[in-house]
Amino acid sequence: MHTAGTARLTGEAHLRGTLTPGRLADLTVWAQDPAQCLGDALRDLRPTHTFVGGLLVTPTGTR
Repeated sequence: MHTAGTARLTGEAHLRGTLTPGRLADLTVWAQDPAQCLGDALRDLRPTHTFVGGLLVTPTGTR
């Protein structure tokens, strides 16, 4: 959940907050847009991929 604004507030703008070469690339990929999920659907939404430091740590199909 690090956005550019959050990274600035935590003093980590030099490390994270934007997808830029040389910065940490921690991100989660979802099959659906979490912002568009209604009610209980958000609770049941599972990520398809998770990347930490630019490396895939959760391959597709694992929960």
